Amino acid sequence: MDIGTYALEAMIELFGQPPTFSTEAVLIGHQQPGTADRQDRPLDPSIDGAGVLTARYPGHLCTVTWSKISDSSAPSVIQGEDATLTADSIEDPSQLTLTARGSRQVIEIPRRRIRDMGHELEAFADAVEDPSRCSLPQRWTAQRLDLMAEIRRRTGVRLAGS
Repeated sequence: MDIGTYALEAMIELFGQPPTFSTEAVLIGHQQPGTADRQDRPLDPSIDGAGVLTARYPGHLCTVTWSKISDSSAPSVIQGEDATLTADSIEDPSQLTLTARGSRQVIEIPRRRIRDMGHELEAFADAVEDPSRCSLPQRWTAQRLDLMAEIRRRTGVRLAGS
């Protein structure tokens, strides 16, 4: 159960922990452990199939949507008064498009992440060498996990075994 973890991570890294937020989710069911063979046992609706969060920050709102039950190629969009920034992928963008009052600039980003986790090993080695190097990412992670726990509480999503 990820509750849109990549998009929430980006929101927290860009804007910080939201002072207030509202959230909704579509819950889908799953069989309780040990009851898969019983037809009389209803599904337990406690998995987030899709959801939305609207975070209120001073001077702006941030809306995050996620889904496990639909497929979308929609980009991530940050809209401001003077421009709109669109990213093809929030987790690992390869293209950013900046549209500002009639002009449009496309920024290509070379693939920097090799999916072999080498960057995680480098970050770990850096943290061992100097623990202060990981204080900001640790804070972001703690904030994201706290936010996800509150989203689960408000929407009724339950982790397995809880």
